[in-house]
Amino acid sequence: MSALGPRRAPARGYTAVEVTIALALLAIGASGIIALQKITLQSTTNARNIATANQIAVTWTERLRADASMWNNPITGSDLSDTTWLRSATSPPSTWFVPSSTAPGGSAWANIEGRDIYPGAGGMGAFCTHLRLVRLYPSMIRAEIRVFWRRNGMPVACDTNPATIGADSDVYGIIQIATGVFNTVTPT
Repeated sequence: MSALGPRRAPARGYTAVEVTIALALLAIGASGIIALQKITLQSTTNARNIATANQIAVTWTERLRADASMWNNPITGSDLSDTTWLRSATSPPSTWFVPSSTAPGGSAWANIEGRDIYPGAGGMGAFCTHLRLVRLYPSMIRAEIRVFWRRNGMPVACDTNPATIGADSDVYGIIQIATGVFNTVTPT
């Protein structure tokens, strides 16, 4: 025995302070991981929407080029009035418009997968297409295709004022591309 008295055995286990600090560190780490997951989910959704809208816009460029085949028909001597969408081309300046939906030709409305939704078929439109067609020369049309969607995932209305869509980038996501459509038939 020592002069100071009996020796105590060292304490075993954790104190309440140590446990509280460990739990606080765990909570901070977990909240960081949760925040990272949220940002990753938002980024993935944005990337999917951009890719889908881009594909819809490319599909519309092909539709307009196919529509030009009615303008370019050398046998019947077709003119622009024989087309479905290109007939809406005007001289500058031109305004955005919703293209008419023609089954199976194409629809201005598309679902979340980018598939056409025709009026009366039901379903909510996730994407909408506007066109602006400007006749630059007698044989050339500049076609601008704009596909937009609501960033919050709610259904989109195609008849939304085009000026509103361009001015409100917090509400709408937009993909816009332009192409030229030519009449390659020389009149005889």
